[in-house]
Amino acid sequence: MSFFWKISAVLISVGAIALSPGVIMAQLSSESACTRAEGFTVLIRGANSTGSGILYQRQGNTYSVITNYHVVKDPGSYEIQIGNKRYGVESAKRARGLDLAMLQFSSSQNYSVARLNNSPLSVGQEVYAAGYPGNQPVLETYNYRDRKSV
Repeated sequence: MSFFWKISAVLISVGAIALSPGVIMAQLSSESACTRAEGFTVLIRGANSTGSGILYQRQGNTYSVITNYHVVKDPGSYEIQIGNKRYGVESAKRARGLDLAMLQFSSSQNYSVARLNNSPLSVGQEVYAAGYPGNQPVLETYNYRDRKSV
């Protein structure tokens, strides 16, 4: 299945990636959600931009990251930072018509990957936004309003 179809529960917004707590963060406190999100939220650096991404898949030593396309739209090289380790982006693909991209890098390290939730969101449901606005990790809690507002 294409990664663009598997991300229905990962909501992309400018500067943050929100995760539905249904399966991923069910029954977690904000502190537990923050700890878990730190494990699969990455910083993406380019010559003229920085942004956030989510590790969502590993096949062998190849990891896949989803991010906003505007973070990686400029020509040039990008790197993914996890903690104090940096990896060169080997592949970048854009979802046609969306501000969404998939990046890939290789590492033999064992990093956590997010489990994607296939459940629809309900109005008022709590969601968590994890990312790196200004190069510092942040986790915020929101209540989902409706599909048009995301």
